[in-house]
Amino acid sequence: MNALRGATQVAAEKHQTLTGMTEETVPTPTPAEELAYMNALFYMTWAADMRAIKRWQAAGTGRELTWPDHADLVVWLLEQLDVAEGKFDAITKLEGQEGMTDAKFVQTVLGVV
Repeated sequence: MNALRGATQVAAEKHQTLTGMTEETVPTPTPAEELAYMNALFYMTWAADMRAIKRWQAAGTGRELTWPDHADLVVWLLEQLDVAEGKFDAITKLEGQEGMTDAKFVQTVLGVV
């Protein structure tokens, strides 16, 4: 329970810094509010992890019934981000080319994607 109190204190200090409110005016959450916050945070994190795992499984890793190690999952997601950013950069460069008709742009983009 001390960790919760410590986390609450840090949150209160950050709130104070951002809003300029004094410690007396910062509301202190009740234990029930803290518990509700922690539960909501856990379930949001869990749902995000499940979405990432489903993407990993569907991507043809050959391990549809396996959950990846969290570190491996993060590395894989970062690799997917790099690929997507590369495609985005290629498409952005195409948009700036002179003489690029809409039809040619679409054909080229479909080749990039």
